Amino acid sequence: MDQAVPSDNMPTITNRESKAQLIKAAASNLISALTGDMFSMAMGLMLLDRTHSPISFGIDMIITPIVSLLLMVPIGNLVDTYKHKHILIVSSALRILLIALFYFTLPLFPKNTILIPVVILLSGISVSVNINSTCYNSAVHELVNSNNIQKLNSLTQSAMALSMVVSPLISVGVYSLLGFDFFILIEIASNLISFCIMLSMKFHYFTEHKEQPSHEQSQLHKFKLAIDYIKKIKVIKYVILIGLVFNFFYAAISIGLPYVIKVQLHLGNGPLGIMNSLFAFGFLAGSVLSMAMSNVKYKYKFVLPVALFNLLFILLGFILMQKPTALTLNILGGALVAFMALIASLLNVAVQVFIQKNVENSMLGRINSLLVAINTSSMPVGIVVFTFIFDVASNGGVVYLVSGIIMMIYTFIFIPSLLSFFKQKGI
Repeated sequence: MDQAVPSDNMPTITNRESKAQLIKAAASNLISALTGDMFSMAMGLMLLDRTHSPISFGIDMIITPIVSLLLMVPIGNLVDTYKHKHILIVSSALRILLIALFYFTLPLFPKNTILIPVVILLSGISVSVNINSTCYNSAVHELVNSNNIQKLNSLTQSAMALSMVVSPLISVGVYSLLGFDFFILIEIASNLISFCIMLSMKFHYFTEHKEQPSHEQSQLHKFKLAIDYIKKIKVIKYVILIGLVFNFFYAAISIGLPYVIKVQLHLGNGPLGIMNSLFAFGFLAGSVLSMAMSNVKYKYKFVLPVALFNLLFILLGFILMQKPTALTLNILGGALVAFMALIASLLNVAVQVFIQKNVENSMLGRINSLLVAINTSSMPVGIVVFTFIFDVASNGGVVYLVSGIIMMIYTFIFIPSLLSFFKQKGI
């Protein structure tokens, strides 16, 4: 089995410095995630009011994967070429400027052209978020020591999960009282705060110098080096492929449950609301739990959750096949969805930490950029595929049952190689 060996010239960062960085990162992530989700929700409400179009809440889902795929190569190369803090300063400053310009120019666009500034803004924000996310994920060794990498990723995901729970509750009421302009100003203020926090963070750079821009190597050639690296380190390829399939099949939850519950089982909005809430709380619980799993071996925090997730998928299908009552679905289906979200949360952190600890620092930007593109594009593809499948399937439970079996067969192909690698590395 090929082994991935990180750079051996990592900067020395004390536990005290790491804890200070963790507090700053947690504060920045929570502010950014909460206000960002609120802004996105308010944007959808504003567009719905002005255009009366169902696409109001779906523009982001269209723009994000397109941006990720189109800019996967240049963003990955950018992050691996220049100092991370410099990239973050430029990217964050441009995002603040773009949101400010949007605030002042929005009144100039009538209802029939409102989508023009919205698409421009969302595209710009998507580029900036993509760059910042790739940059932070690639800079973990410069922010905290190895003992705190798991905590950093867990805190980042916890902030996202908490915003999933809180932001919908706040957005609708505040939007009704204060309107969309208030959310734009809040987004500008929160970005300024996060920008100041980022400026105060110390990036401990590696002893080797970053690559200098070379006209002799094309963008594609530099990115191809990362692809070759993944091919050489087979275990990384397996982890990426498992993540690709999981994100694809995960679309069956987001697109399938509302259809099965409301159209096929005729149970109304009650069970759907309960399951959505339990999903969000399960994801948050998994993010918090992952902070205590730094020393847990990977066969327990990666391989075991993968197997359990597949099993829960199958059980959910079996329950839906029985055409349950609303009470049964709330109890059994809700519990399964909550555990699936918890496991998905644990897996997200485990995969990110594994990549950060087992990929050469000089390749992290390109490989993280590839991961972002895969994660953001496989879900929309899954939504398209499962929309068709659920439309033609008379029993949605069968779709979940078969999907779970396919995932189990697929993932178990890679598990022996993963277990062998984890045992060989002692992780």
